[in-house]
Amino acid sequence: EQHRKKLRKEALKAFIKNYMSCIVV
Repeated sequence: EQHRKKLRKEALKAFIKNYMSCIVV
């Protein structure tokens, strides 16, 4: 359960990073 939550958090972080990049460009 804990590992799953961490994985989800990392995925969300990567998603936000890509999202921000799209907005900036």
